[in-house]
Amino acid sequence: MLDVRDLRVTFGRRSDAPVLDGVALAVAPGAATGIVGASGSGKTRLVRAVVGLQPVTAGTISLGGVPLSAGLRGRNREQRRRDWPG
Repeated sequence: MLDVRDLRVTFGRRSDAPVLDGVALAVAPGAATGIVGASGSGKTRLVRAVVGLQPVTAGTISLGGVPLSAGLRGRNREQRRRDWPG
C-alpha cells in the first residue's frame, strides 16, 4: 500500500509558498488511482514528490508499510527498484 500523509511541497528551496499542503493519499495494492485537477494545481508535483524527484517540506511517504526517504538519494537500491507486492 502506498500511504502519503500531510505532504507539503513549496516553491523552490527558500520559499514559504506551498504548492501542496496537507495532502493525503492511500492506494491499496493492485489498485489504480487517477489524479485530476486544473492546470497548475500540483498534480505533477505530487507525483514527483512521491517518487522522490521533488523535495518535500513535510509529511511522510511509505510503501508496503516501510517509510521512504523524501528523496531518491535517501532510498536504498531495493526501495528504488523493488517490484512491490500488489
